[in-house]
Amino acid sequence: MDVSTLLADPSAISLETFVSKQNLIIVRVRSVQKAVCCPLCNEHSISLHSRYVRQVADLPWHGVAIRLQLQTRKFRCRNELCRRRVFCERLPQVVRSYARQTVRLNSALTLTGFRTGRRGRRKNGFRSQFNDQRRHPFTPDSR
Repeated sequence: MDVSTLLADPSAISLETFVSKQNLIIVRVRSVQKAVCCPLCNEHSISLHSRYVRQVADLPWHGVAIRLQLQTRKFRCRNELCRRRVFCERLPQVVRSYARQTVRLNSALTLTGFRTGRRGRRKNGFRSQFNDQRRHPFTPDSR
């Protein structure tokens, strides 16, 4: 089995270890990018400032919750004209800035919500209030 297919973006992160608990699997991953760009000035940097662990939820595997422990790095921006001195690396294919769940989990939840919502409206004969108002605009008598 190729373990890299289990990761959100195998070109950006690599698998370190698995930690299995009763109802949870913790997947420790790290970034494999050599150089990253400053989000403000777009200048490449390899000057490492520090590291920290970021925890995000990922898609469940066979009904078991997955938590990614992503070892993320902070870099120094060496552009003297840039206001941002320190920035953390971005992994847009894995997780968005400040997000608590991966991009693919967020997409799956969004899709599930849309499908469930549409099915529920059809089953219950529900029409949106917006559509009803367009068919029957307000008149002075209806207020």
